[in-house]
Amino acid sequence: MKTTILILAANPQGTSALALMSEIRHISEGLKRSLHRDSFNLEQRVAVRPGDLQIALRETKPRIVHFCGHGTGEQGLVLENDAGQSQCVSTEALASLFGLIGNWVECVILNACFSEVQAKAIVEQVNYVIGMRQAILDRSAIAFTTGFYEALGSGDSIERAYHFGCNRIQLEIPHSLTSRKGTVVEAGKPEIIDEHQIPVFLEKALLTPFQPILNSHSIDREATPMQNNINLIGSSNTNLTGSGTINTYSAPNNVERNQVINNNNDSSRKMEINGNIGGDFNASGQALNFGEMEISGTVTNTIEQPEKAETPEAPQLAELLKQLQAAIETNPDLSEEDKEVALEQVKVLAEAGQNPQAGGLQKASKTAMKIIKGTLVGLPTATKLIEQCNQLLPAIAGLLGLA
Repeated sequence: MKTTILILAANPQGTSALALMSEIRHISEGLKRSLHRDSFNLEQRVAVRPGDLQIALRETKPRIVHFCGHGTGEQGLVLENDAGQSQCVSTEALASLFGLIGNWVECVILNACFSEVQAKAIVEQVNYVIGMRQAILDRSAIAFTTGFYEALGSGDSIERAYHFGCNRIQLEIPHSLTSRKGTVVEAGKPEIIDEHQIPVFLEKALLTPFQPILNSHSIDREATPMQNNINLIGSSNTNLTGSGTINTYSAPNNVERNQVINNNNDSSRKMEINGNIGGDFNASGQALNFGEMEISGTVTNTIEQPEKAETPEAPQLAELLKQLQAAIETNPDLSEEDKEVALEQVKVLAEAGQNPQAGGLQKASKTAMKIIKGTLVGLPTATKLIEQCNQLLPAIAGLLGLA
């Protein structure tokens, strides 16, 4: 079972601009580069309003919640109202909310200035909370995020990932920016806090038991290709590549059909799979090209949901979204990074298609449209994708009630 990470982002009108999409992209890329990238599912909600919190948390049931935006200390975290203006959510309300869902949320990251206040309240309900002691540079917030998720995706614990995040700030941010006056702890004696010391790690006094984030059957992608015999017992349609000898045996009818791949030099690298194995595997047991198409498959599955909705426009909306997805995936001018960002927004549009009249989803859809258009900036005007988006996006907006 995959570990779901829910990203909540808000940058209301009238507040200082934050590089939220850059931070989200760094989270995605950090996980994508990591050893166990296929063990994580990334969900995101942008332009978040207070009422969206419960909906997003119930829909995704995340193991990790990551908030990126503004914090105000005692007044709470800054979200948006229906007009896109600032609306604070109090510390008490946040602690109460996480008290209701602490049985499935293990870690909360508040990547917002002065969020230590909220972190101290939430950690009474959630095992681990990371907050910020004071204002933090945009660059530092992104550096911390990158180091944290790369480490988490490589199999490190949440606490160890926190330390990797702090160290990434030290590595990437020039020293001239990393030491500044912080909170006054005594009259006339301001505490000097280095930038990498701003994130604070808190742990609940009595931890709620959770299964390890990475399941024990996760495949070691750094395993040395096997030079030993590989025995396959039973029938299989699997293609195996790599050096070594492959011996195949037919199991008697009264014997349960198992496929066993065993590295004889290391008994810990043994994989047993009941039934037939489908797809291509290399000799270390790694599925070929499995992770590359995951985002595409997730988008396709999400599109199929509005297609089944009992509304007249549902089939047409699903078809337009499929066309948009295909146009993005096949365009040679978009970078892989921009493709991933754009496809995530197609997923947001598909989710909105399941309930087009929901106010929160409509706002998310508008933001998704803007982000997709933003990925086209810099492409030649004659690019086919621009022409396709100019046709598809207005039609999709109309079906979602955004026109």
